[in-house]
Amino acid sequence: PIDWAYRRKDPKAYDFVVLGLLRRLAFLYWHYPGRLSVFILNNPLFEWTCMAMIIVNAMVMGVQWYKMPTWLNALTNYTNYVLTCFFAVEQIIRFSGVMAAAAVA
Repeated sequence: PIDWAYRRKDPKAYDFVVLGLLRRLAFLYWHYPGRLSVFILNNPLFEWTCMAMIIVNAMVMGVQWYKMPTWLNALTNYTNYVLTCFFAVEQIIRFSGVMAAAAVA
């Protein structure tokens, strides 16, 4: 857990917390790839990001209309490709996390 009160007293302490988190993520990925997926799945930021991307995807799909400008059509197509890649990576993380959690249990 991050001690936010300590961060207010010493702003540089936050850098050590972030570096510690990054080191932990790197350690989990290198030694236990499945545990990293479980760690990401248990993070509320991951859930909120996925929900936000679903809302953005619905908005982008709802923007399309007949005789839409070419630049907007290209932008929505590019955005759809990016969101499709995001959802593919999300599913890979979810499946590997579920498999790792089932293997541990």
